Amino acid sequence: MEIFISILGISILMAAYILLQFKHLTQENQVYNYMNLVGFSIIFYSIFHGNFVVHLLIQIIFIVMFFTTIKPKRKKKLEKIGNMNAQYEHLKEDHFLKYFNNYDMNYNVGEEFRKIFNFNLAASGNIPFFVRLFENPSFSWFLPSIFKGRVSLEQHDFIHLLLSRGFNIVDEIAVVAVSMGSTKKMNSFSTFIFYMSQWIFYDKHFRFPLKYYPLFALYVKLGHNMSRNLSKINVNDWSDYQMQDLREKFGLFKEDLIEIWKVEVLEYGVNTRMLNGLKISEKELTVLEENTKEIVVFSPDLQNDLLNTGIITAVSANLKKGIKYKYIIPNENLNHERKKQLLELHQNHEHLSIIIIDKKDYYSKYQKTIEYIYYDNIIYLIEEEEDVYTIHSI
Repeated sequence: MEIFISILGISILMAAYILLQFKHLTQENQVYNYMNLVGFSIIFYSIFHGNFVVHLLIQIIFIVMFFTTIKPKRKKKLEKIGNMNAQYEHLKEDHFLKYFNNYDMNYNVGEEFRKIFNFNLAASGNIPFFVRLFENPSFSWFLPSIFKGRVSLEQHDFIHLLLSRGFNIVDEIAVVAVSMGSTKKMNSFSTFIFYMSQWIFYDKHFRFPLKYYPLFALYVKLGHNMSRNLSKINVNDWSDYQMQDLREKFGLFKEDLIEIWKVEVLEYGVNTRMLNGLKISEKELTVLEENTKEIVVFSPDLQNDLLNTGIITAVSANLKKGIKYKYIIPNENLNHERKKQLLELHQNHEHLSIIIIDKKDYYSKYQKTIEYIYYDNIIYLIEEEEDVYTIHSI
């Protein structure tokens, strides 16, 4: 009876508030948060079963948290950190392209940090309460045993540069996770609790999607293997270092990063810039194709696609899933027969097309013995030797 009265009471309060503010609210966020809080109240009641006073206090806390997360819909446009719509207009474009697209470049840390981050990307007033609560050091008194690795905005930006990351959602995941992992205090449980908590309480523009949790966990592990606690560093102490020396000092090694970059690109289809120039095997190539909608192959002779059983199987399976293949081949005598054979091999599938173009036009752009494969016009691969492909960003 007590739990029924308690839930009924909080439901009436929430409903009244929603009705009063209905025209100002974004329904999706508010109803979603409300259902989460009611669910949590039931869970906590089971933990403190029979203690109505404790349960009532928890309900009051949830009411305060709920009112905090509810925000009227305003015309003011926020600069969004941690999502694909992050604002870049304050960045100097040449520096952004130069350093966030090339991890291998070396430069003076302090000088370039001042050039790139010569602005306040998001004033604290634009960052939602729960983001500051979970990630800002000024809130370090709250849940100290769970949310480790809080960093200031300056430290956060510095880690962006350290990892050579931009500002899309996965870039932000990498920065936050490495920061937390570097404290050596984020185990599997606390990592999961943080990720679920931010997904529940963060504003939708700042929320890390659930599908990226495996990436977050990988970057926490990477941070755990670093030699420095990034939440404790003073940015000014490292101004005189060259970036490659600094990464070595911090225990950050490219070979460890590459393994995670491969997961980002080959399994999630994001941040292809991180793999620019990297060599991958034919097996990894087939994984890449699974995350693609359209593949364009420039091939001088169609040899791989007619004779390689692995490629034949992968193409067949991908065609059935709706992936479109377009082959561009030069006007050679043998290619007319091979075009017919490839079409028959895949039963003239509607998603498979083969175009023969003028031989001179073909070889003016593509070398005769090399195959080029384009994926959604985002990246392309060059087969420079058998079973070895080099990734290039477009």
